[in-house]
Amino acid sequence: MSGNYGNLWLNVWDTEIANSAFVTIAAAPDQAPVLTSLFIAGTNYWAFNGLKVQSLVSAAIGGYWLVDIDDFSPTFPTSNIVLQNVTISSQDNVAGWSKAQWVANARNAFFVHTTPGTTATKCISVTGSHISNVRTGAGIAAGQVIFSNNQIDHFGDDGIDYAASNLTITHNSVHDNLDVGDGNHEDAMQGQAGFLAPGATVNHFQNVLIDSNLVVRQTDPRLSFPTYLQGIDAFDADWTGVTVTNNVVVTSACHGITFASIHNSLIANNTVVEDGLVSTPGCVAAINIGGSTHQGSVSSNTAVRNNLTSQLNVDTRNSGVVPDHNVAICCRSPEISWFVNGVSQFIGQPGTYTNGNIIDAGGTKAEFVNFNPATLTYNVLLKSGAQAIGAGTAAGAPTDILGVKRVAPYAVGAYSYHN
Repeated sequence: MSGNYGNLWLNVWDTEIANSAFVTIAAAPDQAPVLTSLFIAGTNYWAFNGLKVQSLVSAAIGGYWLVDIDDFSPTFPTSNIVLQNVTISSQDNVAGWSKAQWVANARNAFFVHTTPGTTATKCISVTGSHISNVRTGAGIAAGQVIFSNNQIDHFGDDGIDYAASNLTITHNSVHDNLDVGDGNHEDAMQGQAGFLAPGATVNHFQNVLIDSNLVVRQTDPRLSFPTYLQGIDAFDADWTGVTVTNNVVVTSACHGITFASIHNSLIANNTVVEDGLVSTPGCVAAINIGGSTHQGSVSSNTAVRNNLTSQLNVDTRNSGVVPDHNVAICCRSPEISWFVNGVSQFIGQPGTYTNGNIIDAGGTKAEFVNFNPATLTYNVLLKSGAQAIGAGTAAGAPTDILGVKRVAPYAVGAYSYHN
């Protein structure tokens, strides 16, 4: 039924609430139930559908997090929690907020966390949900989490922070980030150091799929405090078996897609384009792969393939880190940088270079159906005659961002091309 039901806490301290089958809490037809917070710990098999979680007041247990999923230790685990079609926000309309009001009032939306070094919290799914008017959209610090088909918009810090293994982050839309004046480096999706188990000095995360997400720095012409937005990245921890495919990033930041300390991974068929609307930090949106994070080891054995990007920077000094069949969009020289015999090479002239990497000759107007930052219009489907068509290889992502099978002539970027 409609109404505000306050804080919902599914927990008993240091006790496991064990269900044998799913218990579903759902909105009745034509009803709009609201919670001020949702805290889940030490329990299993709960499904939530169609609820709204909203508050300007810090939750009694979850603090700034409106939805908080945790465990009480491996003895009291949490698993099999499903959130579907959930709306999470600080309040419906924040258009009049000042930066100080953002910092004082806005909550963080969703957080899932496990006891460090364990899988005490696992098997969490968030799908079809809308997160808006918050500081951070989602913090994922537990494994075996699916975060898919969600929208995060009008957020003041990061869209998604992730620090765990066995994650599926797919088909999400992240857009319209604000600078609320708290000094945060704005990221749509950021891999973080995570919580360390006793005695550990670095987290080694593995098996992370980031596929078919749409990141656009600004779509709202009335957006308060627009700023740069880093795209999909990881500057901390150590990462193995990461697949970053079919993502679109349109932004004004150095880091469109950036990964260091990455191993046995694939960065393929992504479209990363500079919108040119924010002067800070003063560089071109790029795909940057290689080197090491603050804690991790030097990158290795990672293919950077079939990407369409304003700039491509790959540290080919790292063993097995190889760019092939990428297209860099002319003309903000240099479009490509890598190393030859340990010496940095910066390339800005249109042409075809090592391993089928291309600098195109025509820019965004020659590649895309309609790319017009002046009107915040970003249709990055490939137009007839685009140099990206036929520049790719079948060894990239087998389907595109829409799930369409890729066929010859293989196109680079998130979208395939079919006559």
